[in-house]
Amino acid sequence: MSRLPAALLIGGPVTAVLGSAGQALVTRIGARPVAAGGLALVGAGSGLLAGVPVDGGGFVRDLLPGLLVFGPGLGACAVAGSIAALTGVAERESGVASGINTAAFQIGAFGVAVVSSVAVSATHGSGRLAAMTAGYQAAFTACVVLTAAGLACATVLLRRPRRPARSETETGTGTGTDPTVTERRVRS
Repeated sequence: MSRLPAALLIGGPVTAVLGSAGQALVTRIGARPVAAGGLALVGAGSGLLAGVPVDGGGFVRDLLPGLLVFGPGLGACAVAGSIAALTGVAERESGVASGINTAAFQIGAFGVAVVSSVAVSATHGSGRLAAMTAGYQAAFTACVVLTAAGLACATVLLRRPRRPARSETETGTGTGTDPTVTERRVRS
């Protein structure tokens, strides 16, 4: 295995491990701060990766810092988004909510197409390496812009779930959800 593909294997495990930590964080402080923090990390990691020069000093100096910041942010965003989408959903509607959540993540692949288009359109310069580097720098800069927009949306749109008043909980009126089911779902 060449050095570069082995080095790129770092991102997956970092994202998975720290995504699990994101779940614990969401249950403690809520989806909005975790999503906002995750998006800030993704933006910062993208910014670091956008600054990689064509004549870089190597993986550890130029790529690893960006990947170590980007990975945890991506994991936190995915976990916070899933928990936010499914929290407070009635048990009988949880399958539909989960399907919509999965479809939304699949539609998010449109962002990959946008960023790839930016990379291809900005691939120019003297020499193949310089052209590819210019394209990647533009693509990661576009990621910074997209995460800033996502951060604004997360800040405005994500809110703490409304807790039913004590009388609603005791009588079973209100949202139609069993708070113990919702609480169990958030913790798992």
